Amino acid sequence: MQKQAMRARLMETVRHLLSQGSDPATLTSRGIGAAANVSPAMINYCWGGKDALVSAAIEEQIAEAAERFRSAPPDGTPPLERLRTMLWELSELVVQYRQYTKTTIPYALLHGEIEAPRYILPLIRARFEGKKNETECRILAHALISSVTLAYFREDAFERYAGLDLRDREARRRLLDMLLDLLLGGNTHGTDRLPE
Repeated sequence: MQKQAMRARLMETVRHLLSQGSDPATLTSRGIGAAANVSPAMINYCWGGKDALVSAAIEEQIAEAAERFRSAPPDGTPPLERLRTMLWELSELVVQYRQYTKTTIPYALLHGEIEAPRYILPLIRARFEGKKNETECRILAHALISSVTLAYFREDAFERYAGLDLRDREARRRLLDMLLDLLLGGNTHGTDRLPE
């Protein structure tokens, strides 16, 4: 089997395991190899390691969810509200896969390309309607995604520091509201609230 086909097969296997809510202990090289009916060594050969494969699978699922939001036809909802809803849904996906994202976030932050901010960039541009240049919009997108990502990754330390327990849905809502308010001038006290 060619390397590209094997990469795809391994990716499909991990995505299937994730969708089935597999116990994190089954996401070992041996477990993935057994589920894909290949030698675990193929994971290193095709992906450079299990962490890279699992990270890529989670990133792919999050990217697909982000793309669904980004490509949804504008319905008259203001860009900030669309961004708020998108970030909420994506952050809930990260929480759903918390046991996996805790191990993949460092890989994505330290070794991966800066991709996640690109998903929200069109909404940030639309929010400012040309009042911010491209570099400013990119920095805002990066700051927003980095802040949320790091807070989620270091949720225990973040709770001690900021007093928000991100295991609690309402605390996650408050964090997103505050960040949108601080970085993008959102109105967290009015109608610009996250959906229930």
